[in-house]
Order: sequence, then C-alpha cells, then structure tokens
Amino acid sequence: MKKVWSLILALTMLLTMVATVVPASAETAEVFRYDQPITLKVSVFDRGNTGGTAPDNNYWTQWIQENFGDPRNIKIEWVVIPRSEEEPKLATLMMDEASCPDICFTYNESIVTDYVNQGGVTELSKYVDEYGPNLKKFLGDEVLEFGKFGGGQYAIPARRVVVAWMGMFIREDWVEKLGRKMPTTKEEFLDTLRAFRDENPGNVEGGCIPYALQRIPSLQPAAPVVLLQGSVCPHPGL
Repeated sequence: MKKVWSLILALTMLLTMVATVVPASAETAEVFRYDQPITLKVSVFDRGNTGGTAPDNNYWTQWIQENFGDPRNIKIEWVVIPRSEEEPKLATLMMDEASCPDICFTYNESIVTDYVNQGGVTELSKYVDEYGPNLKKFLGDEVLEFGKFGGGQYAIPARRVVVAWMGMFIREDWVEKLGRKMPTTKEEFLDTLRAFRDENPGNVEGGCIPYALQRIPSLQPAAPVVLLQGSVCPHPGL
C-alpha cells in the first residue's frame, strides 16, 4: 500500500499543522506542540563507514530529537536505508504502510519523478506558503524551483553551504603569528605562502611546505582541496 511521503529533513518544519501553541522558555520563540504524541518516520542513509556511529543513533539524531522533536511532542523514528541500495530499498518501503518513511532524503531526481507520476508524494505548495515562511526566505525561489515537477512543489531541495568545486583552508593563527593580515589578492596569498615556508610559524618538523593539493574522494572524486600544510612538493612559484 502506498503512503504519501515527502522529501528532505527540512520538511519537518512544515509539520506544525493541527497543533496547539504553548508558551516557550525565555530563550526560545514559541513552538507548536501536538496535544498527543506522534511519530515521524524519517529516512537516513547508512553509508557503511567503518568505525562510525550508528546512522539512527548519534549526536545529530539525538540533537534533532531533543531540539525539534521533544518540544513539539514528536518522536523521530529513523528509517535506515543503505546508501548503495537506495532505489530498491525505497521501492520495498513504499509498498509497506507501516515502514514507509514520512520524510525521505534522496539525491536521485528520477526517483522523485517516478513517485510524482505515480501519485505517491504530496504536493507541498500550500503548506510551504502557509507554514514555511522562514523556509522560503532561507532557500529563495530559485532553489525551491529545483523541487518542482510538472509545476507542483513536490520536493524541498537542500541549499548547499559551499557550491565551489575547490575548497581552500589557511591557518589564520599562523597569519596572526607572523603579524600579517589575511590575504585578499593572489599576490598577497603568494607572499603569505612564502612567509609560511621561510619562517615556519607552526614549527613543522623538517620545514613547512605551505601549499598542497589533496584529493578527498568522499567529498568530490575529481576536485582537489587546497591545504596549506602537506607532504608534496612545493608549488614552483614559491
């Protein structure tokens, strides 16, 4: 039996419907609270990381329960989906009313398209308009547009904090130790790297190699991340 479900954890912000308002503490704004406890099933990926915490019981799941669920009388039930088996696992869950998540996260646009065409997801426009003004303000119309299928808002896209292919990190404490300001131009950056190399503000054993490229497969298979301390040859311009 199919169950109506929606996408992305951010949609929990919309689940304030048919609830009552109760006074909040002085430190927080008013929140909606259900008169009777409810259970909200949310999917979470199991990425199979060796030595990692359980995907359904970790710092962040506990934080969400304590800061979102408990104040609203909502019990968050995490539905674990193996990342490598996302599509077949979802297909199985969608056939079972009892196990199907209410909110589901996916990177696969075709999955959303299939379930929209089957009538298996909720059209969210009126709920976003009525209950999600902060969500709309944060995401903006351009981002929300990516969650529209056939003119309807069937998904809530995530907004990336970083959209660049390359990330750059610099040791600000080293910059301060050398009495410098953070570089703002290519020339200033290159001069700062030379100072790192020559003055070794971090007391790196064997000398400081101030600029390095490192590929981090889990983040982006083809995009290097710039590091300012590494074990590769210095940039020839240094």
